Amino acid sequence: MAELMIAGLALVLLIGLAGLARHKIRTIEARFAPTGTFIDVGGARLHYRRTGPRSSAPLLVLHGASSNHLDSHEALGEALADQDVIWLDRPGLGWSDRPTTQPWSPADEAALIARFLDTLDIHTIDLMGHSWGAAIAARFALDHSERVRCLVLLAPALAAYIGDPGWFNSVSRWPVFGLLFVHLLLPLAGEKALDDGASRAFAPETAPCDYSTRTALPLILRPRAWMANASDMVHANPHLELQERRYHELELPVFILAGPRDSVVWTHRHTTLTARRLPDAIVHLPAQAGHNPHHSYADDILAGLAQARARALSRETRSSAETA
Repeated sequence: MAELMIAGLALVLLIGLAGLARHKIRTIEARFAPTGTFIDVGGARLHYRRTGPRSSAPLLVLHGASSNHLDSHEALGEALADQDVIWLDRPGLGWSDRPTTQPWSPADEAALIARFLDTLDIHTIDLMGHSWGAAIAARFALDHSERVRCLVLLAPALAAYIGDPGWFNSVSRWPVFGLLFVHLLLPLAGEKALDDGASRAFAPETAPCDYSTRTALPLILRPRAWMANASDMVHANPHLELQERRYHELELPVFILAGPRDSVVWTHRHTTLTARRLPDAIVHLPAQAGHNPHHSYADDILAGLAQARARALSRETRSSAETA
């Protein structure tokens, strides 16, 4: 009898916590309601924002792991206000869905982004990516080279080995405890951990004031978004091991800005050594930059983008002259 009473109390407690977690998730979604446009692509509803005057080749910006398009927009929106920019919530993150295709890979993501651009009737783009978003940007350029004029990669994660996935990503996939962790513990107690994680990622720089709120970072605490991100991180190394073998194919101009003091990815491995394999790379390493340089080095990024675009234009001019 005592065992049944304990089991019953545990069940009541679990149901109560589940209700509180669902309420917390609804509160997060109300606080950080979508601010952009939704579009149905390949069985997924993607969320994006487009700013600036329209052009024939807009800049597509891909955010990194755990975040959403507001991270990039908060950092670079003002600097790029006079340009045609598409800020995309990467599939599975922010307010974008991810197809149920398993396993999901950078190639799958690049293919979905290509269909997203087709739906918008856009063929050619300039492409910018931060961290894991840079890995996706590189994959898109490898698989759809005819659609990309130039690449801008910020604190990129480009090579294996990127490091072991965080324990919180690994345990999310455990049976039973993983479900409790993702559906109960994260929604109820995760926001403080997000602030601490952001501070570590910005080091040695300081995270902007109220960063988590301004970038809607708590959206990652929703179970579907968390699991999508955890899957990316758990499988990152094997994906990058295959992908980095092809970087010599990237003949377009590539501007890379990374911090020598980045505490998340090893800049020497992911930027310096990788850049040597790129036919047309421009590398900028601000001495004090951490893993989120787009929040402090907007002017440098703008200059690098202009330089990469100029090289792309020169390449196009030479190609036109040779075929005339």
